Amino acid sequence: MPCYRRLPCVHNSRYHVYIVEVGIRELRNNLAAIMDAVDKGAVVTITHHGTPRATIQPVVAKVETGIERGIREGWLHPGPNFGKPRKDRRPTFAMTPEESRVVWEAFMEDREDDR
Repeated sequence: MPCYRRLPCVHNSRYHVYIVEVGIRELRNNLAAIMDAVDKGAVVTITHHGTPRATIQPVVAKVETGIERGIREGWLHPGPNFGKPRKDRRPTFAMTPEESRVVWEAFMEDREDDR
């Protein structure tokens, strides 16, 4: 990986991660070259008087789901509610406490009759 200086490398099974420590002045003087290294996969730690202050690393792309791929490729067509939050499908009933008590008593009487 060509860069503005030699970079230590951490090997992974699929790619190499290059790790660099640079001071603030070096970052300011070589920003374009450092950003090129980041674009190629380097992780840059910015230091101030030798103390790490920040990290610059490549942005990880969002993983596309099968549904999103199908929509993008055109072989899957979303319905009208795709992407909208789901609504509660169960009806809700608002009862007053008195109505609730009457229903409960009727339920308990029916249950006692079955015994």
